[in-house]
Amino acid sequence: MRDVSAWLGKRVSYANVVASIALFVSLGGVSYAAFSLPTHSVGARALQQGAVGTTALGFPLGAKLATNFTAADLGKGGCNGGGRPGEIPPPCPPPGPFGGPSATHLRIDARHPGHLLISVIAGIENRGAADTHAEVSYAVILDERAVAHGEITVAGTQREQTPIQALVHVAAGAHTVGFQARAEYFGYGPGDVVVSPVSLAALSLP
Repeated sequence: MRDVSAWLGKRVSYANVVASIALFVSLGGVSYAAFSLPTHSVGARALQQGAVGTTALGFPLGAKLATNFTAADLGKGGCNGGGRPGEIPPPCPPPGPFGGPSATHLRIDARHPGHLLISVIAGIENRGAADTHAEVSYAVILDERAVAHGEITVAGTQREQTPIQALVHVAAGAHTVGFQARAEYFGYGPGDVVVSPVSLAALSLP
């Protein structure tokens, strides 16, 4: 994977401007938008989780967006530091790499090989007590494998809007873009880390 900033710095173009606009639109709460798509291709089902269907995303320019407003609870447990005080945690395997199906995802169909700029902004809120904190790891997923990672520490009662980007080369054909997150807790009590909303934007670049 190439460095996003360095790669785009040499390619300031209309496509990059559209990427920025697409990301701002997604932040504004638009659940689904598309460029270079057939007329009337967006319906009420686009507001539902996982309802973004496969539509042609052609190169050299095309973009798709989706926002999932369904809250994902990153629950506490003995294997992620969220056990009760004095509780002996069960044998816990180390967390594996991110990958596999994503609850929040966007399906695209690239007509030709090219680069795909994936931008994600996730709302991450720690609903625990103010004297606790959690470390949240997250990743951009392309075709059920992680292509970018990030981490953030979120104190109890704190909410953050967390951005992450990835620039990848994709072959022609169907692809799935997604986002995943998990939490490690430091302190027991009511209130978990909740992820919502998650806005995905995928922009094709030559």
